[in-house]
Amino acid sequence: TLQYQLKCLTLALLLSSPLRYVLSSDDSRLFQVTIPNSPPVSAVLGGSLILPCFVSSGRHAMFSLARVKWSKLSSDRETEILVAQGERMKVSELYKGRASLPGYASSSAELTLQLDGLRHNDTGFYRCEVQNGLEDAHALAQIKVKGILSICLGRAVLETWMAYQASETMRTFMVGSVIYLTSI
Repeated sequence: TLQYQLKCLTLALLLSSPLRYVLSSDDSRLFQVTIPNSPPVSAVLGGSLILPCFVSSGRHAMFSLARVKWSKLSSDRETEILVAQGERMKVSELYKGRASLPGYASSSAELTLQLDGLRHNDTGFYRCEVQNGLEDAHALAQIKVKGILSICLGRAVLETWMAYQASETMRTFMVGSVIYLTSI
């Protein structure tokens, strides 16, 4: 019958190239990049942010040669935050002293980004990208930096705080002569 002939033909094709079949099913995804907590992450102005990113590998992936890149995406451009490969790491000028991968030295699969001294313009989408040979994978997360930074002193600070307190519950803390007003 025709159905029997098609089954035999399919089986013959699979048997004639078993290596290609095994590789395409086994190695179709050498690794995967994930950022837990996909809803927007809220962070406090002036504070620090820990944005976890992990890479999980298939059997054949070797991450000692992998290139890791964190970027901030906006509607019109991509801003590189840092790039790491092996024992080398390059932090872009805009993020020097603020961005790091605290767990990367101990494990090349731990790509968590730490961003200190958060600013309003740190709000946006962040991409954790891994390139290993010809393969690449990435994950995205949205960050929302909340709070009001006021460097005014005296009555202006009080008026600013009162205006925002009327709209939502606020918390204040002072660092030097800078007063941060943040929503709770």
